[in-house]
Amino acid sequence: MSVTHRWIAILVGLTLLLSGCGSARTAPTQPPPTLTLTPFSTPLPTVATSEPFGTERRPYRIVIVPPENSDSTTTRFRTYLNTQTGRVFEVVVLSPAEALAALCSGTPVIGIVDGWTMVSAAAQGCASPTLAIERGSGARRGRGYRADIIASSELRIANLTGLGGRSFCRVEAAEIVGWVLPAMLIRTFQIDPVTILKEVRPVANNDVLVKEVANAQCVGAIPAGTLAGFIVPGIQRITAAVSVIATTPELPYGGVVVTTATPKAIADQVTRLLKDLPTSLEGLIDAEAFVDTSASDIAAMVTLLREAGITTP
Repeated sequence: MSVTHRWIAILVGLTLLLSGCGSARTAPTQPPPTLTLTPFSTPLPTVATSEPFGTERRPYRIVIVPPENSDSTTTRFRTYLNTQTGRVFEVVVLSPAEALAALCSGTPVIGIVDGWTMVSAAAQGCASPTLAIERGSGARRGRGYRADIIASSELRIANLTGLGGRSFCRVEAAEIVGWVLPAMLIRTFQIDPVTILKEVRPVANNDVLVKEVANAQCVGAIPAGTLAGFIVPGIQRITAAVSVIATTPELPYGGVVVTTATPKAIADQVTRLLKDLPTSLEGLIDAEAFVDTSASDIAAMVTLLREAGITTP
């Protein structure tokens, strides 16, 4: 099952988704000890020594949720980190659920993860984002997924509660924008999107979807900010014929998160190295660039996750 589908199963289901030492003194003279029948002394328990993180016996941990179907190994990236930092790192590839568990383990962990894991770790107070994945180029360059929920202007739908009893057109190849994010936003109105809608009807692509919406055959969702670029025969100005009812927060493509237990110096050093997008990460991430980010950049998506009543694994 793909990374996306693992999360879809969680998000769309109804069970969707925190001696001190005193000063030296001369001991008083004691009488000789009384002999006992015990021939041997009892040994004291062994005192455990705490080895610092960043050593062979206790390496810092990097967890990676790679792109779907990735078969790249972590050896080159681990060698790069060890060489550049002078410390020892363990780099492991995990599923989203495993990565989230590692990030919430209370230990020093840095994650290079997908957007759902990034947001979930922040929502649980386990980790904070430091870098965001950026994809695309020019006007199409972006950091994540946002959806505009649209309807025919003729229907005069003022908010999401007005979607009741209507068909919802969905492009299955674009399930995050086309269904998951809209369904989450609908849930924040204490509405079950599965029961409020007349049906969820698949369509071939966004061009067909916008045409169906413009003709009041259904409502739907498209990538945010793209409505003006659609052309529908017989309609002179699509932005007049179709209205944006609501826009979802942005789900990041993914990025780098750092647990609260990770020393700041280590977090800063690794973040600086990752920002250069080292070639040793090739195949382990899908990104044109890493850009600086912070908790405030994903706060709206964290709020959506909570208000939609979604719990993560």
